[in-house]
Amino acid sequence: MEDHMKLEFGMMCGEGGRCHNEDIGAIFTPAMLFVAIDGMGGHEGGEIAAAMVYEGFRALTHQDPGLALLCQTAEAINARMYAMNTESASQDENQGGRYRGMGAVVTAIWFDLDSEVYHLHHVGDTRAYEYIDGRLTLVSDDHSLSCVKALSERERQKHRLKNIVTSSYGAREGFEHMLATTYRIVEGMTILLCSDGLTDYVDPDVMEAIIANDMGAQKKAEALYQSAMDADTCDNVTIIVVHVMPEDRDCKTRSNSATLCPIE
Repeated sequence: MEDHMKLEFGMMCGEGGRCHNEDIGAIFTPAMLFVAIDGMGGHEGGEIAAAMVYEGFRALTHQDPGLALLCQTAEAINARMYAMNTESASQDENQGGRYRGMGAVVTAIWFDLDSEVYHLHHVGDTRAYEYIDGRLTLVSDDHSLSCVKALSERERQKHRLKNIVTSSYGAREGFEHMLATTYRIVEGMTILLCSDGLTDYVDPDVMEAIIANDMGAQKKAEALYQSAMDADTCDNVTIIVVHVMPEDRDCKTRSNSATLCPIE
């Protein structure tokens, strides 16, 4: 497939409605690994947790894509974060106890163009969507208390337990829940990765309309970010948009960020 397909991508990652950013959006090339990370645990703890996830996945930059390797990397990052949390629990703030309770929720997609598939790893309430044939479809599952009951998306957005996650990096020695699966790549599809600073505030129909628009991946990421700001998001916002394009289409790989969006 790599002789016939290529990827166009865009990214936005910023403070959104907060005064500091605990999110990280990352695009690692040449691996074509895309990661949306939402740190938890307060200003300092959340930033450190997100950075730990970022550095862990960064090691895959020059690796061949594979679901097993993706999950092994995730589990190793989680083990390090859990150990740091456990140590912090017995320390005061000056000794490192300020990191107590830090964690992260993560969605990562790793494209294997040779095999015509992408691998998805997901923990928490960051999200992955597919846009195919005019329809935006959620392919990840939120690991949160608001998903215990059968709720519509609009009901979930207003649920009082929507931000209480049931699985995250750093909370346990092993993940309570982890989605790890492989999907077929479809020519012309769009992948959207995002944090809940977007999905908790923007109607799914608005997101779908933006993705359906005939503009580049970066412009779509910017429009989605602006839609979150227009909806008065109270959270950080990370958005990664990936177009799977035919080889003869003109592609541009660009990113922009209000804070940190590394491309390697």
